[in-house]
Amino acid sequence: MEENFPAGSSSTPRNVYVFGLTSFLNDTATEMAYWVLPAFLTSLGAGPAQLGIIEGIAESVASFAKLFSGYLTDKVSHRGGKFSEFVSLIASPKAFAEPPAT
Repeated sequence: MEENFPAGSSSTPRNVYVFGLTSFLNDTATEMAYWVLPAFLTSLGAGPAQLGIIEGIAESVASFAKLFSGYLTDKVSHRGGKFSEFVSLIASPKAFAEPPAT
């Protein structure tokens, strides 16, 4: 699926556009859920302390995932390749924060 273009060519591979659209839709869905979550938890009876604990845990998991993935990436002698893709997929905060598909 990799397309090679001659130097100076202004053509952009289709994969770049597909990846951009996918990233946009994922970010949009994540941001929508982020702003609705406190109202949803409040409707379930959660108070300010519980909301703070939940938000704190979410931020902590995201920070530790970034720390862990950065450490693993630095320990790998070569950059790129399948291992980096694996680490990005497994250790990304979204992998921990999003519920599994049903």
